[in-house]
Amino acid sequence: MGIEMFAPEIKEQLNSEFQAVAKKAFEEALETQAVDKRVFSKTQACKYLGVSYPTLRKLRKTGKIKAFILAGTQKEVFDIRDLERYVEESKVEI
Repeated sequence: MGIEMFAPEIKEQLNSEFQAVAKKAFEEALETQAVDKRVFSKTQACKYLGVSYPTLRKLRKTGKIKAFILAGTQKEVFDIRDLERYVEESKVEI
């Protein structure tokens, strides 16, 4: 018994409800960093780099840091490995 047996309206409603539940779960997981220790929210990325959100946005727009959107959500996240790479490349010898 699969979803195929339901009317299109019911399938659409189930899909919509599933997406809402998935979005909430991703948001909660991000808040606790349970999704993956390598994935940071915008706030966490800013704290990690010690920059403001406008600066983080500039870094993303100039291609210095990559951002990803979690499937089923509109949450922008950052891979810690990419942030670490940026920090290493930005070091200046004195």
